Amino acid sequence: MRLFRRSLALSIVACSFLPFANAVAQEDAAARPSSPAPSAPALAPLAPEPVVPREQLSPVVAEMLTALEEQRAILRGLRADLAAARTARDSRRVLELENAMALAKQQTELRLLRIQADHARRAGRAEVAAGLDAAITAMSRAFEPPVSRPRPTPTVSR
Repeated sequence: MRLFRRSLALSIVACSFLPFANAVAQEDAAARPSSPAPSAPALAPLAPEPVVPREQLSPVVAEMLTALEEQRAILRGLRADLAAARTARDSRRVLELENAMALAKQQTELRLLRIQADHARRAGRAEVAAGLDAAITAMSRAFEPPVSRPRPTPTVSR
């Protein structure tokens, strides 16, 4: 029953944010050049644009929207650098920038969970906060880069 309540609470929090995700996606799409790169698929809008003024948003949604806007600004800069690196055919730099974009997205995902956990704690919902903290811990481990070990040198025995 606890798992059900926790899942339900997380679903409610996630669903309360969905109408605002479209605004973020549309603003991001407007910031992109009119002719996207051939490798980038076009994103379809999720839902109609919300008409709720920012002042009327709940504190958790407003804080999450701010985090997403900051991520969008970071990604915009990285995309510009990525286009320049592709034009220069600098494959090493392209890989670095693609990894930086993935890291920025991962950090934002963790930040969104931390925001939700903080607000759950402030509202006295310790069970929800504990579930979010567990998710943060699991995701943090999943995002850690693999440990690189030197390859053993093969020995030839005759």
